[in-house]
Amino acid sequence: MENKCIVLADKHQNILEGLHGLLESVFASVVMIADQPSLVEALNKIHPQFAIIDLPLLGHVELDTACKLHKRFPDIKIFILSDYDEP
Repeated sequence: MENKCIVLADKHQNILEGLHGLLESVFASVVMIADQPSLVEALNKIHPQFAIIDLPLLGHVELDTACKLHKRFPDIKIFILSDYDEP
């Protein structure tokens, strides 16, 4: 994926590092983010092709926030991670 960028957003450093290790050979740039304000700033500044976001990072209205991110950044393919064990 030539010149492709991905943003990884998770509160857990070990998850970020694991995903980074898996994706660094596939993407030209892998950006790790640990909080919601930095996530929005990075999406605005970097304009990545992809973002993998930890659902709890989005706050207490996670799905609403995810929908707002999708509307604000329609060209970014957003993937949501969750460690919730209930649907």
